[in-house]
Amino acid sequence: MRSLFTLALMLCCFVCFAQTAGRAMSFKAITYNADGSIWNTRTELIKDTAAIYDLYFVSKNFYTLPLPPAFQSGVYKSQKIENLSSGTNQSQRTQNLAYDEFGRVSSFGATGCALCTDKGYQFDVHYTVNNQADIMTGAPESVSAGKKYEIHYYPNGDVRWIDYLVNGKLSVQISLL
Repeated sequence: MRSLFTLALMLCCFVCFAQTAGRAMSFKAITYNADGSIWNTRTELIKDTAAIYDLYFVSKNFYTLPLPPAFQSGVYKSQKIENLSSGTNQSQRTQNLAYDEFGRVSSFGATGCALCTDKGYQFDVHYTVNNQADIMTGAPESVSAGKKYEIHYYPNGDVRWIDYLVNGKLSVQISLL
């Protein structure tokens, strides 16, 4: 009886651990020089309980990307939204989002501020037939002009790799190994 109880307890612990353990994934980032030669390579093993390794997961855990709060909205369709961040006049930023007729973000950006190190950004978004953002292009006449992110996915929706191009040249490639 005691061994049956021990076996049941071990089985229960195993099942509970297996459900919360999550996956461990390796990410690799290769940074290129302007001439196309490799400048730096970085690989990290990240363990998380995420159901899917999407752009938000990559940005949070491995390589910061300019992203809107969400790529889809059930509320906004064919609308433009602007939000002003809190803070002083010198640290305030304006975030802008443009939605298409399907409620997908078609353009997003944020202004720079007097205290910010970056000058802001503005990107236009293209989607796959599965409604996944696959190309984010710096809007013409913005500080992001000439910048482009090309996102490739596995069939399950995980990010396979991301190419970051500057003026048509590969600058950084991030891949899920």
